[in-house]
Amino acid sequence: MFYHSNAMHFGNDKHVLVFLYGFSTDKYVWSRLTKRFSEQYHLLIPDLKDHGQTAYDQRDDYSVPSHCQMLLLLFEQLKIERFSIVGNSMGAMMPAKRLDDMPERI
Repeated sequence: MFYHSNAMHFGNDKHVLVFLYGFSTDKYVWSRLTKRFSEQYHLLIPDLKDHGQTAYDQRDDYSVPSHCQMLLLLFEQLKIERFSIVGNSMGAMMPAKRLDDMPERI
């Protein structure tokens, strides 16, 4: 999974903002907006499945729960414990579906 970030490591010195875009775009849709937050926050802008640099795989599951699971694995890999999400369209629906699963993290 490809992503853009202003942080090499996600420590506790700054809160993490995760930007999730809508269907049929990529991580660069947030470029103008994220410039305003780059000094105050650690930013994470992933390319979701079959978007941007994250490749399509016909064997993969492209459902919202599957996208959420992929994000959770990314958060684990990057050691991101707590975060806030800015979402648009499908990128807003994904965290809404998972809020009940992890209220202490979002």
